Amino acid sequence: MTLIEAIREAIGEALNSALLVEVIYATYTSEGLVTDVSQPPIPLKKVDIPPVLTQQGITADCPEVQGGKLTIKTPLADGDRVAVIAHHKRQRFSILYKV
Repeated sequence: MTLIEAIREAIGEALNSALLVEVIYATYTSEGLVTDVSQPPIPLKKVDIPPVLTQQGITADCPEVQGGKLTIKTPLADGDRVAVIAHHKRQRFSILYKV
């Protein structure tokens, strides 16, 4: 490998690692995410789901309500459409919000 080839390869790897994230739309199921393109479903073990979209929800201090705490949760149900960020060369996915 020449010096020029090594530099080209290093620059190519740097550009590939700096690619912007990709936003895709998918349908949530209890087994994973089904994308709009003809690909196999994305298993949930590869998907990060924000707490507000789970049964756990997000708890906030709110002195105006009885008990002083307010829990916000809008859990995902089968068939919900979601916006998803694909990152780490499509090895990891993060749900942004329900569409």
